[in-house]
Amino acid sequence: MSFQPNPGDEVYISQTKYLVGQHPAAPGMAYAQAGRQGTVYKLIPEHGGEDEAKALKIFYPKYRNPALVYQSENMEVFSTLPGLKVCSRLVITPETNGALIAQYPDMLYAVLMPWVNGSTWMDVLAHRDQLTAQESWELARGLAAVGSAMEQKGLAHCDLSSPNVLLPAWRIPEHAEEDSSAIELVDVEQLYSPRLDPPDVNFTGSPGYASGQPVHRSTGGPWHAYADRFAGAVILAEMLCWSDPRILDEAWGESYFDPEEMQTRSARYDHMVQSLESRWGKAAAELFVRAWQSDDVRNCPTFGEWLVVISMITPKSPIKAAGPDLVKSTPVIPTAAAEDQQSIEIPEFRTVHDLVEWARKQEEDGNKELALEGYRKALADSPSGGDLYTELTAAVQGLTTVQAARLEEEPLAAKALSRHLFSKRKIGLYAGAVLLVLLIGTGLLYALPENSKSGDSAIVQHVEPVKQPVAAAPSKTTPVQSPVKAPAVKQDQLAEQAKAEAAAKAAKLEAERKKQEEAKRREEAKKQAELEKQKEAQLKYDRQMQYEKYLVWKQERDERLAAEAAAQQKAEAARKAELEKQKRENAEKARILAAKREQQVIKLNASFNQAYNALKTGSVTTANAYAWQFLDIYSQDSGFFSKNTKLAKRAASLKKFLAKSSAGLPDI
Repeated sequence: MSFQPNPGDEVYISQTKYLVGQHPAAPGMAYAQAGRQGTVYKLIPEHGGEDEAKALKIFYPKYRNPALVYQSENMEVFSTLPGLKVCSRLVITPETNGALIAQYPDMLYAVLMPWVNGSTWMDVLAHRDQLTAQESWELARGLAAVGSAMEQKGLAHCDLSSPNVLLPAWRIPEHAEEDSSAIELVDVEQLYSPRLDPPDVNFTGSPGYASGQPVHRSTGGPWHAYADRFAGAVILAEMLCWSDPRILDEAWGESYFDPEEMQTRSARYDHMVQSLESRWGKAAAELFVRAWQSDDVRNCPTFGEWLVVISMITPKSPIKAAGPDLVKSTPVIPTAAAEDQQSIEIPEFRTVHDLVEWARKQEEDGNKELALEGYRKALADSPSGGDLYTELTAAVQGLTTVQAARLEEEPLAAKALSRHLFSKRKIGLYAGAVLLVLLIGTGLLYALPENSKSGDSAIVQHVEPVKQPVAAAPSKTTPVQSPVKAPAVKQDQLAEQAKAEAAAKAAKLEAERKKQEEAKRREEAKKQAELEKQKEAQLKYDRQMQYEKYLVWKQERDERLAAEAAAQQKAEAARKAELEKQKRENAEKARILAAKREQQVIKLNASFNQAYNALKTGSVTTANAYAWQFLDIYSQDSGFFSKNTKLAKRAASLKKFLAKSSAGLPDI
């Protein structure tokens, strides 16, 4: 049964009980990360905390090698070096954890090592998380320090790439440990050391970090002490330039460079060199150019050289890209503080988080202008797209809106007062018009003729007490004033009533306007939130698709490399077999030739002796026949026989004899 755990499942390894950790971004799923050689699971001790968590790496079948036991024992000494914490390893073997392997056969030769929290450098690249200049400097210096310490011990990772570089304390202060390294390396199965045996499978580098030059034969293949120099130079350049927004915009994917353009002249290369020189100085740019143009990894700069240059650099403020439309559209509100903005001084802080805390304190104390300026400065120094950037954007917009609303209160109050005065003028005019109509009506009554109809007479009789006092006007105490005062009092009441109704109507309209504006604001906020939610969901989907495509590509590449390695091994075996066969055939031919030559030497000596004896007995003809027999055999392999001094002398004497029989034959 294969190991497919759920969060909280129990696993006993070497008498210690562990619980499978839960993935922080996917509740209900085990925390697992698939890599090139296997899958890593997070295990938490039953009686321990997150700081004691372990990583269980279960290898794919072709990477389950018994030699991992010996390798891990020899790697233990390197775990005290900065960045090599995972070299402290325990290999699961049948002797130590037989029951566990019987339950989960794929755990054979699995490795248990310390769990390293934090993002990988590939996460930073893929998510386009822009760094501050200080963060770029700290990460690059951390990697250079790790690489320099390894080089001094004769070590090399041999598969240095963005997925294998972890940032334990990057933007997660609680993960920072005292005297801990800013960089940790993982997937150290390919680690080179003079005391380690070469791995069964050698990787020639990862896309975007592998040298474009063929492996130099003098290094003995991709597993050697200089293997990290080119990839390290590329990652260091990425870290230093990842605070430049133009570099982020031009990045290829999980690496800045397209794998097809490695060590070629391209726009990305030119911009990388320009960014290094303008932001970090000519020395840093020259180191990168030297690595990029090298035809042998031994000519690349050492990590020690990088460490010296980076340590001498002072981080500069990055060139920030324009903020989101939300910040661009924020209106600039003229305030008394804004008119004297040059006098506002923001203290210098070591980190952006300290500046944000200071701005929050100013906001709590009522210093809105100082708080707003602090938030704006922190926003300018924060990488776009992060949680802090979103929070600061909302804070700036909120404070700006509050200032705008406060300044709008004065014109609104003046407008309301104007409406109130206008209403009072209208009421006064209405009252004056009513009074004028009454007075005109009274005058008309006095002008009616005596022969008017009864109805008209009744009216005249009704106002009769007023008629004569108006005509005579003998004194101010006449009863004429009583009919006039009564309508005036009524008109005052009407005016007050109209005033109250106008004020109530204005208040109702104002309340309705505010209600509509609030509803509109809420609707816009809801739409904006929904849009942000959709964007975040799309972004997560795109990231997941990118990662799945990367895994598929990596698996296909690994399978291709494995097939090529198998084909190469097969061809090598066939070549060796052919050489061995050729060797055996040559040996057999040599044996046959030696035997033949031995027989020919015997015949040659016999022919010469017979020719010599025949000549001694006076048989010249017989001596000639044996002489020709000797020379025929001798000519078949004269190169070999001439090396025999005795045979060479006999051949020379026989030739003289055949040329002149009187020469005779010597007794050789």
